[in-house]
Amino acid sequence: MLRDLKFAARVLLQSKGWTAVVLLSLALGIGANTALFSAVSGLLLQKLPVGDPDRLVRLSWFGDNDMMRNSSEYGFVRQVQGKNSQTTFSYPAYLELRKANTTLTDLLAQAPLFSLNVIVNNESDIASSMGVSGNFFNVLQMSPETGRLLNEDDNLPSAPLVAVISHAF
Repeated sequence: MLRDLKFAARVLLQSKGWTAVVLLSLALGIGANTALFSAVSGLLLQKLPVGDPDRLVRLSWFGDNDMMRNSSEYGFVRQVQGKNSQTTFSYPAYLELRKANTTLTDLLAQAPLFSLNVIVNNESDIASSMGVSGNFFNVLQMSPETGRLLNEDDNLPSAPLVAVISHAF
């Protein structure tokens, strides 16, 4: 086998142009396959790091929504009878859905907000923020590393502003 490897190296060194084409093709093929597998793994194979990820569902709204001014839709938008599906609900609609819920364990709300300029140890960074309902962490069965997470009292208009910072941040 060592003799075959020496022979292959000698042949490849004799035709450098062909060797470059072969190596470039291999590099592109391996890189494309790695990128594709990483995307499929992250989107389809790995589960969310929360309690009971198989029991989570995402609600969709089918029909006209004339009250909505903007939307945080992403991914595939499906049409039913000519109407788009939307996973964006207003906060009052979320409250009504939660009040009328008799099937699901609970409902939570989340919405991307805005980017924040953050300075820690004299180093600046941009962080994304997410607005969530007070039961967000309870429904996902998450616990804090330190401090406390949001609760139902944080939904009250008179509640002070609070934030939860991710462990990675």
